[in-house]
Amino acid sequence: MKHSWLALLAACGGDGGGGGPGLTATTSFVVTSVTGAGMSPLDPLAMQTIEMQIVFPDFAVDRGYEGDTTDCKSTMLWTFPAERTASGASAQLVQTQILDMLAYWDVRLQLCMTGKSSILLHSEIDVLNLAFGCFGIPASAQVRNADGYPEMTSFTATECSATILDVVNNRIVSNPSFSIDFALGQ
Repeated sequence: MKHSWLALLAACGGDGGGGGPGLTATTSFVVTSVTGAGMSPLDPLAMQTIEMQIVFPDFAVDRGYEGDTTDCKSTMLWTFPAERTASGASAQLVQTQILDMLAYWDVRLQLCMTGKSSILLHSEIDVLNLAFGCFGIPASAQVRNADGYPEMTSFTATECSATILDVVNNRIVSNPSFSIDFALGQ
């Protein structure tokens, strides 16, 4: 099921690999909220700092997304699999209960002529979903190709929020306000 995106990527015109010189997403934030009905292995993260780095050593690129409009165009980056590393005091828990489980990641950069541009860093499996979404895209990062689609650059996204859902235990750990550094190239 999770690998069906490869067929979708080929059908939608993605380059299928070799898409770039690599992309690194680095962030650190405090888990400010734990909600839901069940007990979860993620519960000890409450009020703890999550520090992580996701590296796309190589990625495929797809232009356009089902949620695009004439005003907003997207570029999707896919990696198979990503290199995932946790650091800091909560590293062992973050590595084993989140990052080791989530191998396949994507990034969707959507630039809008009016309204808010955004970037989404995402991974999911049946038992765990993770989404980091940011609306603070600096003007210097709003670069488009000749067809108007976003080009990925290095920048710091602000106005980010995190949602990590333990599907099995109906538990969400989150933070509504932090930043993510995206670095393109070596």
